[in-house]
Amino acid sequence: MESLPSEWALDPLDEIRRLDSTVKTLIVLDDDPTRTQTVHDVDVLIEWNVESLVEQFKSRPKCFFILTNS
Repeated sequence: MESLPSEWALDPLDEIRRLDSTVKTLIVLDDDPTRTQTVHDVDVLIEWNVESLVEQFKSRPKCFFILTNS
């Protein structure tokens, strides 16, 4: 047991929540629809009018694709 690392001095949840709240959204502009097949749980916008972009940002995603040749 002595060889194990010591416990956290402070509860890391507050720091994790703080960092999570500052995360930006990664937007991938992609002209090849097959590349989106390499990821999962990521939205892909085929239509990207103002309304759809507003809705996408309201959902606070970490990432989404915009297909540019659709």
